[in-house]
Amino acid sequence: MKITKIGVILASLVAFTSLSKAQLVTNFGASATTNATTWVYTPATSSLSGTEASGDLLFNTNPILLNLTGFSEIRITANVTTAPGSGFNFALQDGQGDEVQAAFSWASFIGGATITSALSTNVLFNYADVQGWNLVGGGSGAGIAATLTSATAVIPEPSTYALLALGLGSLVFFRMRSKRSSV
Repeated sequence: MKITKIGVILASLVAFTSLSKAQLVTNFGASATTNATTWVYTPATSSLSGTEASGDLLFNTNPILLNLTGFSEIRITANVTTAPGSGFNFALQDGQGDEVQAAFSWASFIGGATITSALSTNVLFNYADVQGWNLVGGGSGAGIAATLTSATAVIPEPSTYALLALGLGSLVFFRMRSKRSSV
């Protein structure tokens, strides 16, 4: 009986933590370039250094051509050692030039972190025709030293919530059953 309960709890937790993912950038590396004059992007290490400028600081060099219909968040993994006081946006572009953006803070990545942020709303954006991305700096002019690891589009799957509900429902059932048998 206890093994069954533990199994149900573990299955619920695993299901809840699983997300549908679409990899945008695995290793920024040579798939990115910059037009900023105040900072340096080193493709071999996917690192940024110098001072943060405003505008498009980093963008993809090849079209990514993804269908991200239903995706609502961006997850970035990075390690920042020197953070400007501002934030940055990670933007997706469709084939018509429309954008949606997710806002991040450089300071959140100090010491290495994976952060998820919701995408902004744009009714004109075509999620079925995502062709590019860019990283837009806040323009603080402060020093920056960062290494970018990955950017992923994520959305919880409906089956994730169904499994979680099934697991929690099973726990309630077992609890009620154990109370009846003890009376």
